[in-house]
Amino acid sequence: MSSSKPAWSERELPAFFRQWRTDWKDEDLSPDNYLDFEGGLRFVLAAAWLFCPETVQYRGCVILKERFSQGTVDDWFTNLGDDRRRIEAAAKITVEVSDEEDGSYGPTVTIWTSPAISTSG
Repeated sequence: MSSSKPAWSERELPAFFRQWRTDWKDEDLSPDNYLDFEGGLRFVLAAAWLFCPETVQYRGCVILKERFSQGTVDDWFTNLGDDRRRIEAAAKITVEVSDEEDGSYGPTVTIWTSPAISTSG
């Protein structure tokens, strides 16, 4: 029989946030409070733009709007057939998020694009 209680993850707050909360002597402060205190809303908006970029759906592929060129994508289809995985990989940004090894700063965000994919196979 399944339980009707929610299952919560035990995600730990970043070390810099815990230290900030301790410095303010208020363990009830939340990440929302941090944004208000530190004027962080502009950074959240920038991150939202990076993690949720505008996309174009074309010929069954999802491609970043800023990297979309109909002629180029049509050429990729001509040379790669229906290999949508390779076509999409050529025009996407990859975002990797990882924790600092010592936990001292918070997550590291790495943003990169795939190298040009050869259309010759």
